[in-house]
Amino acid sequence: MTMTDAPAHRHSRARNMFRRILARAAGDTSGVAAIEFGIIVPILVLMVVATADIGMGFYFKMQVEDAAQAGAAWAIKNGFDANAISNAVTSAVSALWFFSKHL
Repeated sequence: MTMTDAPAHRHSRARNMFRRILARAAGDTSGVAAIEFGIIVPILVLMVVATADIGMGFYFKMQVEDAAQAGAAWAIKNGFDANAISNAVTSAVSALWFFSKHL
């Protein structure tokens, strides 16, 4: 072996060692399920939380619409009285207030 052959020999030996490590790792499948679980679970949790958040948003929107409708219905039936309309809206929104304070 000459001095010029030494770097090429080291390079091929490193390449062979790298191939052996890759071949050993490719054949070892232990822990794959844990890795897949670790990748998928945060995505699923994000989807569940986002769905719950959107659902609560729609629920609160419906509560506000119902309260506004109750106030308008009271005003149409009994005439304009700001305090009475406010009481009608407040009684219609009591469930919304309870949920918003306890979330």
